[in-house]
Amino acid sequence: MTDGFDRGAIMARRALLISSALASFHCSNTPPATDGTGEPVGTVTLPSAEPGPSASVVASVTPPSKAPPLPPWEEALASGPSRAVPDGLPESVKQPLTNMNAFFEALEKEVRRVWEPAGDLCNPSQPECRAAWRELGDALLRAREVLDRGSRSLCGGNVEAPAISARREGYRAFFRERVTQAEAHWGALAASFGPLAEQEWQKQVSRSNVTPPMPCLSCAAPRIFTIATIIGFAADSAALDAAGKDGVKSVVTMQQGPDKRELELWGIAAAGEKDPNAVAKKRAEAVRDELVKNGYDKAKLSVIVVGAGLSEKNGKGRVEFLMKDRPS
Repeated sequence: MTDGFDRGAIMARRALLISSALASFHCSNTPPATDGTGEPVGTVTLPSAEPGPSASVVASVTPPSKAPPLPPWEEALASGPSRAVPDGLPESVKQPLTNMNAFFEALEKEVRRVWEPAGDLCNPSQPECRAAWRELGDALLRAREVLDRGSRSLCGGNVEAPAISARREGYRAFFRERVTQAEAHWGALAASFGPLAEQEWQKQVSRSNVTPPMPCLSCAAPRIFTIATIIGFAADSAALDAAGKDGVKSVVTMQQGPDKRELELWGIAAAGEKDPNAVAKKRAEAVRDELVKNGYDKAKLSVIVVGAGLSEKNGKGRVEFLMKDRPS
């Protein structure tokens, strides 16, 4: 009896101390009870015998994220660059555009998996939730691998015409922004679960930043090179100004020697010009004639009419050069 009484007294004193401490920290708005003399009476509250929510239920509760919600994928995709391949383009222009579109369709699928993960993204610090976050990390890794693959020129020799490269870079920049946006959103969601959860997500992000080496697989492909010089024109005009003529001379200087290379001259119109195909053709012909005047063999020059099919937003009319069969 004595031992039991001592234990009861000890537990009562401990409960009284805890109640007093809580009251001193203003943890309760309930005024203390008093006896007839006005002295406070300590109240002991025993723990409830009812079981609390299970760990899995607590882990699955998703707190509100500070990041704004991601828009639907179709809505996000609608703001992307054009993938149009207009009818009437020469095959040498249409084929790289078609190949590029096929590549970016595959990339779009990978980026969408990062944007719209399949699993339930509950608290990543809980074991039962980590699998979904790891799957999201895998999707992030695959998207970055494909993005990196699209940025490399195999063997250093296969270079596209500037207009094709500009469209490719526009695609890559758009999808890279979507990956970055999604990564930030899921990072904010993970952080809302607490530091340990944020750390788990950062592990996945770090893993996706490691890009494996990519071997060169097409070193035997035909080598096509570009010339960086671009000849610009005023709106609806095919007249070469002084800067344009200087640009033509610089191209001739690059090709010094008796064995000048074959060049394609891509005539490009700006969006909104009155007759884009006609003015693009005249521009390419004007540059061709100026090259011939400066000593270039006309037989090695071919005119490619692109028209407005590759016009960027606010882009200007121009002529670009594509050099073929450059010796190694």
